[in-house]
Amino acid sequence: MILPQAVRMVIPPIINVLIALTKNTSVAGGFFVVELIGASRAVINERGDEVIAILLSVAAFYLLVTITLGLIAGAVEKRVAVLR
Repeated sequence: MILPQAVRMVIPPIINVLIALTKNTSVAGGFFVVELIGASRAVINERGDEVIAILLSVAAFYLLVTITLGLIAGAVEKRVAVLR
């Protein structure tokens, strides 16, 4: 049957696309209720004296999300690895 083999082959590229989407856009509505950059703008408008801390927090959160997705991707890729 070809379908199980095909699924095993497309999982790593799909996970890589998901990681790239998370890193390259601020449109994270699929993961977050409120888009992160928009929320940070609202907080910056309220607390303009802490802009650097807020933006560093946003960057750290994106880093946390992408590293977690990368670790999950590595585990899934090992599990469904195709012997070549």
